[in-house]
Amino acid sequence: MTQLQKNYENACNAYLKAFCLKHDFYLDNCFWVADQVGTICAIGDSFVDMETIRIDIDRDAPINEWMKWYDYSLRLGMLDAPCPNYA
Repeated sequence: MTQLQKNYENACNAYLKAFCLKHDFYLDNCFWVADQVGTICAIGDSFVDMETIRIDIDRDAPINEWMKWYDYSLRLGMLDAPCPNYA
């Protein structure tokens, strides 16, 4: 693995840790799907992509915004309606 890849994985894991701390998730209950760091993370019963994690942390979104958006996204999915990005 190159140093660049290690740096990317470390950065992704740092974002994940910050996201879990912010939203009171246990880091022990989180894992990158298929061990593909920086893609989709399983957090408890939720699945979160890296872009959503990054946006939430970088923009310092209010604590409840992510969960509201996630629930809204699930409802839209059941209606087969398009879902807006978390931005």
